[in-house]
Amino acid sequence: MVLHIPPHFWVPESPFVDCPDTIKLLHSYANVKAVFHGHDHSLDAVFYTDKLPHFFDAHIGGNWGTAYKGCRIVEVDDNDQIRTCQVNASGSPLLNETNLIKSKTYF
Repeated sequence: MVLHIPPHFWVPESPFVDCPDTIKLLHSYANVKAVFHGHDHSLDAVFYTDKLPHFFDAHIGGNWGTAYKGCRIVEVDDNDQIRTCQVNASGSPLLNETNLIKSKTYF
């Protein structure tokens, strides 16, 4: 799932209010495995609402956010294992790599 603005705010600079109904909706679908956001350019990590990961990818353009310009790569293998990492396009290539483990309760 891709949402530009997250339904929960993890940074104090965010002027938005939490949207618990949206979070509940995302959790109600078994086929939603992760949510990707781009609005909070100062974030380049993964945050969770219960077991659902929310990924942020810093910024690739613009003039505010992380100190580097980057993007997130997501790979899903033949066994439905997910690997994601942050790429620093302006320096060292990989940052905050995450492997999501497939389990009966999660995937």
